[in-house]
Amino acid sequence: MKMKNSGGNRMNKNWIWIGIVVILILVGFLVPKLLPDTGSVTASVEVKASPRTVYAQLNDFRNWQLWSAWIQKYSPDEAIYGNGGIGAGAQVSFPSDEGTFIAVMVKSEPHRMVETAIDNPGSPFSVHHVEIRETNGNSLVTWSMGFKNSGWRTLFNKAASARKLKKSLEGLQDAAELWENQAILLVEPGLIESFPYISIRRQISYDVLSENMSAVYDRLLNAAVGMNVRVVGSPYAIYHSVGEERVDVECGFPVSEVVAGQDSISAGIFEEKECVMLDFTGDFSRLEEGHSHLQEWIRLRGFSLAGSPMEIYESSGEDSTEWLTRICYPVTFEKP
Repeated sequence: MKMKNSGGNRMNKNWIWIGIVVILILVGFLVPKLLPDTGSVTASVEVKASPRTVYAQLNDFRNWQLWSAWIQKYSPDEAIYGNGGIGAGAQVSFPSDEGTFIAVMVKSEPHRMVETAIDNPGSPFSVHHVEIRETNGNSLVTWSMGFKNSGWRTLFNKAASARKLKKSLEGLQDAAELWENQAILLVEPGLIESFPYISIRRQISYDVLSENMSAVYDRLLNAAVGMNVRVVGSPYAIYHSVGEERVDVECGFPVSEVVAGQDSISAGIFEEKECVMLDFTGDFSRLEEGHSHLQEWIRLRGFSLAGSPMEIYESSGEDSTEWLTRICYPVTFEKP
């Protein structure tokens, strides 16, 4: 008669369970060590809007909260902006559910690319590289995201990041196409580079402003011939002061080289200026619309004026509705 070895069976089962536990511990410890330190996802979308419109959405952190899956909705009173929240060096920070959200715009190339870094507590640190390429009058936007992995969360980061990327691209597409369809005025930071100039400064009444400015430009063109210098750019006007009845305006042209002034004609080198700019299409009688839009844009972003506003008359012709004027305001940024 055989005796049952119940004690031995129990011991074998115990060793099996101990082995399973050891394996699970080793897996839990070793697998995260073997996973890659970083991950990435990339997606593209074609947007029925110009690269300029898409870039305007991407280049200003105030727009991101409208469509970005990484930036949660927040009150304007909560956000702190650096560098005005726009362009390379811009920052935005605000309280989130798990700490302080921080985003920095590392690079920005007009109408081509932006790159941002995002540190959001509770989510992996991520870097976002967004390229814009014109295609058949539209924009092909390619968004690449790289992120840091963290243990077992690595297995879920890629799927979660892909979902956020898809949501953000769809939101960006909707916002840019809406702006394009509604012909929203676009404001961009930019640099007016230095150039030699000739100019005439006058105090002119509003009721004869257009006629007097035209006469001044004609005189400058004739004077350039006598001064043996070529006009090499569009006419411009600097509005030094605006009164109730008269305006102090300086009308000028870029010229090919530095010359000496003569009589009432000034000459010299225009010093480069950092500005915010708006391209306005339409008759000169409507330019106040562009100025008002630009002034409000500056106010909302906390910029300070650093000089007199300037208009550059890029194009003209028989159809005044197609006239293109670049309105420029020199500004400095208020640090947070």
